[in-house]
Amino acid sequence: MLEKIKITCTSFLPPNNSAWIELNKVKFSDFGDWYNFLRNSVYNEPIVFVLFIEDLIYLNNLNQKLDFQKLSNIISSLENRLKFAKKPTIFFSSFWINENLCRSIKQETHVEKLKKKFYSYLSKLSKKFPLFFFVDIDKEFSKFGFSNTFDKRNWYFARCRLSNTGLKVLSDTIKTVLKNHFTPAKKVLVLDCDNTLWGGVVGEDGVKGLKLGQDGDGKAYQDFQRAIKFHQKNGIILALNSKNNDRDVWKVFLNHREMILKKKDIISSKINWNEKFDNLIAISKELDLNLDSFVFWDDNPIEREKVKKNLPQVDVIDVADEVNQWADQLYTLDQFAKLVVTKEDLRKTNQYKSRAKFLKAINISKNEIDYLKSIKLKPKILKIDKYNLSRAEQLCMKTNQFNLRTTRYKANEIQHLSKNMQNIVFLTNLEDIYGNHGIISLVIVKKIDNEIAFLDSFLMSCRILGRHLESWIINETIKKCKQRGYKILISEYIPTQKNLMVKNFTSKNGFTNNINNKKILNLFKKNKKNITFAELKKVKIPYLDVYK
Repeated sequence: MLEKIKITCTSFLPPNNSAWIELNKVKFSDFGDWYNFLRNSVYNEPIVFVLFIEDLIYLNNLNQKLDFQKLSNIISSLENRLKFAKKPTIFFSSFWINENLCRSIKQETHVEKLKKKFYSYLSKLSKKFPLFFFVDIDKEFSKFGFSNTFDKRNWYFARCRLSNTGLKVLSDTIKTVLKNHFTPAKKVLVLDCDNTLWGGVVGEDGVKGLKLGQDGDGKAYQDFQRAIKFHQKNGIILALNSKNNDRDVWKVFLNHREMILKKKDIISSKINWNEKFDNLIAISKELDLNLDSFVFWDDNPIEREKVKKNLPQVDVIDVADEVNQWADQLYTLDQFAKLVVTKEDLRKTNQYKSRAKFLKAINISKNEIDYLKSIKLKPKILKIDKYNLSRAEQLCMKTNQFNLRTTRYKANEIQHLSKNMQNIVFLTNLEDIYGNHGIISLVIVKKIDNEIAFLDSFLMSCRILGRHLESWIINETIKKCKQRGYKILISEYIPTQKNLMVKNFTSKNGFTNNINNKKILNLFKKNKKNITFAELKKVKIPYLDVYK
């Protein structure tokens, strides 16, 4: 469920229009009051501001200096708001004006000059403030045609720039941005092979008989693979789930010269004659990722329906009937859209390959501790800064399994917590012989009093489990608490459907639930059974010799 939002606009947006039904709760500012609304709206609610340039300039009296001053006032008001905003501010801007084509062939028009300068300022604000999102809504309007999305009749009768179609496009775009902000993107794309990655059935047509890379459908299948590759490069994990012979499928990957995808791009594959929903469960366990992180793409509607029925948490794509539409459909999927792509996202494929190699090696090793010592584990503590803040937010919003309390903090909240000198906030990066695993953990400790601290957040990516890194991190946390003079560290486990694995984490690392302190008991009286604490002078953490 999306949060309630407030919307303001330089022209009128009819509040009773059916376009707003799919948004949870929408409150509109009074018509003409957008400037005061922008300056005075509360900071703990999401707001949407929609600007139509034609509301601010007069085509019969163009003055670039005066017109940009109006836009500059908007930028100043935005910046003042963003300094204190705790919820997203989404700025939609439309610079479309129905001008004569020939006037813009040889020289930049007045509106184009304003747009270039204004968008440059907005881009700087977007980089400076994590909770500011700037959308050129004309890109969405153009998909439906400006003549369909704008309506002069509505303007003259109601001071509304948009048609019903335009209002629906605006509403859908608002919903998409908010959903992508508040909901983590999917992580895994699971693909069928025959008649999905290529045209034809490899077991019957052979590698040379497949449609791939030639004109017509063959080119469409190849472009679909390019779209898959695009998502893979941006951090999406690829898996195969095909009713087929294993050797036949890999022959295509290795021998068909028109293949865009390579075998090295595939992190997990289940190529057999089992039910595909069973294979999806197996892939989920292999990657140690929940099924709600999965997107399933299969040309066969029967297979899609089976997965929908048996695994409702998997996002099954209703594939377009014609393959020539698939590339565009995949490029524009909201499920994989990310407002921010981190360095860790770009390394995702290699990181999961490293994980697979590690699991294989540790499973065949005779002595776990000796093996872990041999892989040269190098954890490193990192302070929160502008370079890793997006990753800190991503960890906080997406980590479900190894997460003690599953408290979701946005970037600005993490930044605020880290600047408070009473808190202990840090990230952990890990390297070993398998490579740089990136930033994989976030810890937040808050002060209760001079002797007692509270472990507000302790979370870690599951892909590096098996190295006992969690013990090293809790030990570093305890060290930092001792340096601040704390004697006791309190831990709380808040159970969810996904974090059962951390239920006994603190008790395995020297914490106890034998609490007699009345102050602690009063603070956590609603969740007493899941509270543990460590006396910092006495606590002993296991497995630390792995990191010596």
